[in-house]
Amino acid sequence: MRVVTINVPDIGEVRAYAAADVARKFGVTTKTVVAWTGADRIRGPRLLGWAPHTVVPDDRRWLVAADDVDRQLATDGDDARSPAEAERRRLTDERQMLDLERAVFLGERTEQLEQDNARLRDEVTRLRSHIATLGQT
Repeated sequence: MRVVTINVPDIGEVRAYAAADVARKFGVTTKTVVAWTGADRIRGPRLLGWAPHTVVPDDRRWLVAADDVDRQLATDGDDARSPAEAERRRLTDERQMLDLERAVFLGERTEQLEQDNARLRDEVTRLRSHIATLGQT
């Protein structure tokens, strides 16, 4: 999420995130995040937020205090992450496991093929010597 530093009357400089970015992070809609910034919120975390055109520099987006969002993410841990991010993390872990299994399989298969190749070379050598012995008699 991109951090914006804004100047809020009565507070001063504050780090903020765009409500849309926060919504993606929590896996909710922007409207839900905006509702979390209101005094009449029913559920969800209480976040400090600002409507468009109410801060300096002027911004056309809803903004949410980065400290509040970071604190909420730290409190909730992975539960606060978006479902897409959790799925991406799960798929990444699964891919790493599959890559590891493939590497082990390829190593074992290569070793098996090398042993088979050596065995067949020995067999060819034995058969050639047997043919040579038969040809001399």
